[in-house]
Amino acid sequence: MNFRQFSWSTKKKTNEFLTSNEFKQKGKSIKGSLLSILAGLMVAAIIVMVQNVNPFEYFYQLFKVAFNGLYVEQTMNWFAVYMIAGIGIAVGFKSGVFNIGMAGQMLAASSISTIVFWSVVGTNTAATPIMVFVTFIICLVVASFLAAIAGALKAYFNIHEVVSTIMLNWIVWYLFKFVFSIFKQYADDSVPSTSKMMPTDIFTINGSNILIPLLISGGCILIVAILFAKTTFGFKLKAVGSSQSASKYAGINVKTKIIQAMTISGAFAGVAAFINMYTISPNTSFTVDNLPTIGYEAIAVSLVAFNNPFGIIFVGGLWGVIQSAGPLTSGLFGMPTQISGLIFGVIIYFAAISIIFMNFAPTLWVRMKYYTMKSKTRKITLNGYNAQQAKYRHWIAFPKKSPEYAKTIEAMKHEEIKLYSQDFKETCRMEIHRIENQINLFKKGVLEKEITSGLRGLKYRKHTEMNKINSNSLEGYTDIKLDYLSFKDSLIERAKNYVAFEKTQIRNVKKIRNQQITAAKVWKQGAIGELSLEYAYINGKVQIKGDQAKELGQIKDKIVSLRTDLKLQIDLIKLNDSLSETDKSNQIIEVKSHSEVQIKNLKASRQEVKNKAMEQIAHLKREHLDKVAVLKEEQTQIIAIEKEFEQKIVQANAQFERQTKALHKSVLEHQAKYDLAKSEQDLKAAIDLLEELKLKTENKLIDIKSSEVSEISELSKIEESFDDLINLAEQQYLELVKIFGEKVFASYDNNQYVMKKVKIALEIQKIKMKVAIEKIMKVDKILISINNDINNNILKEAKLNLLDYKSDYKSRLAELKQAMSLTSKADIIKLEKEKAAKLTENKGNNESKADIIRIKKTYRNKIKEIKQKQNAGQETFDRYLKLEKDYNQKVENYIKTISAKFMPNIKEVQ
Repeated sequence: MNFRQFSWSTKKKTNEFLTSNEFKQKGKSIKGSLLSILAGLMVAAIIVMVQNVNPFEYFYQLFKVAFNGLYVEQTMNWFAVYMIAGIGIAVGFKSGVFNIGMAGQMLAASSISTIVFWSVVGTNTAATPIMVFVTFIICLVVASFLAAIAGALKAYFNIHEVVSTIMLNWIVWYLFKFVFSIFKQYADDSVPSTSKMMPTDIFTINGSNILIPLLISGGCILIVAILFAKTTFGFKLKAVGSSQSASKYAGINVKTKIIQAMTISGAFAGVAAFINMYTISPNTSFTVDNLPTIGYEAIAVSLVAFNNPFGIIFVGGLWGVIQSAGPLTSGLFGMPTQISGLIFGVIIYFAAISIIFMNFAPTLWVRMKYYTMKSKTRKITLNGYNAQQAKYRHWIAFPKKSPEYAKTIEAMKHEEIKLYSQDFKETCRMEIHRIENQINLFKKGVLEKEITSGLRGLKYRKHTEMNKINSNSLEGYTDIKLDYLSFKDSLIERAKNYVAFEKTQIRNVKKIRNQQITAAKVWKQGAIGELSLEYAYINGKVQIKGDQAKELGQIKDKIVSLRTDLKLQIDLIKLNDSLSETDKSNQIIEVKSHSEVQIKNLKASRQEVKNKAMEQIAHLKREHLDKVAVLKEEQTQIIAIEKEFEQKIVQANAQFERQTKALHKSVLEHQAKYDLAKSEQDLKAAIDLLEELKLKTENKLIDIKSSEVSEISELSKIEESFDDLINLAEQQYLELVKIFGEKVFASYDNNQYVMKKVKIALEIQKIKMKVAIEKIMKVDKILISINNDINNNILKEAKLNLLDYKSDYKSRLAELKQAMSLTSKADIIKLEKEKAAKLTENKGNNESKADIIRIKKTYRNKIKEIKQKQNAGQETFDRYLKLEKDYNQKVENYIKTISAKFMPNIKEVQ
């Protein structure tokens, strides 16, 4: 496969990935992470503004200080540590465990490394290089061990890892606080309760400590990415993290995987401690009882990055910048140095609610609103749903407003009304939930219809079908590659077996001998075990313990039953109103006494069962030990078993020798059949076939590639040309088989000629594969080009026609509105004249002011009623509805017609 084919396949695979659901889901995670960081920074900006500081200037200075020559090394070291610690937390999260004990694991790793380092090095600086490697191993082992303890407690005792790791954190803290306070040789002389400072120039290259920490952290990121994306072990860890019960049913050892996940997470904590110890924090102060915060900050790094290894790179970088330059930048502006910590906290808070940002889709909301409001039918439907919801919410707040509720409670008592009210409100809530589901289904239907109808629908179909072309082309390419690789693997495997015939057969013969020796050892062990009654003792012990457990279980059930009966009898006595308090007391004492006697007897029988079982086991053990003692004194039977065992071993070795000699003989006979002249003759004929195929294929491919196709009907000629080349390659391979034989190589070929023949056979198949891939590429290119041209022309035509339909619809709608408006205006003018005449008449009759106001109000209401009829009258609504329905039907019919032209071109692609 040449570079052109490789780049084509890469492009197709990339396109398929970018349009896949997996990519969309990852995109949502990235969006959630970025928006949570952005929201956190915006809130931080507000906090900065409150202190009369320009937030843009603050963040500019933050990054400027972080990458200043004085602090860039510190920033990069923080970056490396956060990356490694964050990836360690991510391993735990992906596996379903929460390693909150990273602070303690890092502290233990660095503290023990410090003690070992200064114990060995002392004043001998020559030992420093080897001790760096030793401390690295110590960090790995110590941190992994601590995490494994928490994992084991979780797996075997169901003790939550958060509890156990927090406890371990403080155990580690106070343990090493004690160590560095008592053993002064490992402590700093100038500062009490502080570990001795480690050297900080270990990673220095050309005066910089940046490169090695970044390389180590990058390696850790790559390891975890490959672990979870490409290995079955990583898949099992993710499966356990997703569902422990499902993993258990799938045959995964959940307990082991929990311990392994915690151990790996702890190992990364050890690596982070190693980098941290030689760069950022060369010593640890125990003067104040506060655990190092870096382990907890790593949790935030992983959470904000959604446990994605590559996302942790960017989040770790941001954390490194804030940690390194935050306090300094705050000091430059005269703000408290705790501002950087506040920014951390705000971003973490928004990361915790990142699910809101993941589902945040303002464009979809706007589109949905537009699609709903542009149609009167949809608007009325949605308003109806909302009105129903509002009605039920109103009834929940004021149940008596419901006619049904008011009618039902008329004949009820107070207690019944209370219960009915609760049921009524619950029913209302259920109705609200049902309507909410209907609204969601309605909106989903509207969205689907808008996407799949009209011009947008045609574009969507075109895009979907173009993706099908890509998918089908890529599928064909993959099938061709798999066929070639399958042929190649099969042929090479047969060739290797032929070339390594003697080694393979000897390996098989050795395997048979080892199996016979193992069987003899098992027989010997079993025979001695039978003689010494060892198996009888073991099996008897298991049987006795099983019987004991069964009897103890029965006794326990009886005791529980007696206690339950006692409680029931006491309750019955207490509820018996015919008895006096004294009688009740006496009967309760009597019942208790009787039950206690029975329980006491059962407990005694339980002890008897245990004693009996112990006696039986002791008896079996005595028999076994007595038999062993007898066998030691009388060695006859043991010697006979040993003798027979040795005989079996001798037989196995003798058989191995015979088979080996026979194998060597057959190899010599096989080598005697070699005919190098015949092999050379076959090879020359095959080379001629190969050269002929190459020449014909190359010339023909040049002509086919240069040919241009503008019509679908011409495509068959191109396909026939490629098929001719593929058939030619197949014919040449058949000719090769006639020369070489069905297996490609023969018994007269030596190892050298076998590999040469295999190479030629693979070359011919490779040419066939190359031509088949070129066919897919050419056809794919032609189909996409032709269909794009055809469908684009169809879309242009559809766009113009749909615009005409829309323009016609709008003009008819305007005419309807104008007609309704004119009718309404005439009615309003008539009412205005009547009102004026009425007012004039009343003034002449000297009517009161109240009558005049009443007349004005009457006519105002009539005019308002006319306007309402204009906007919402049933007749008007029906006419609007019919007009909209006619328009939608017309568009739908046109889309069906245009799709009949549009779709056949796509079908030919498939």
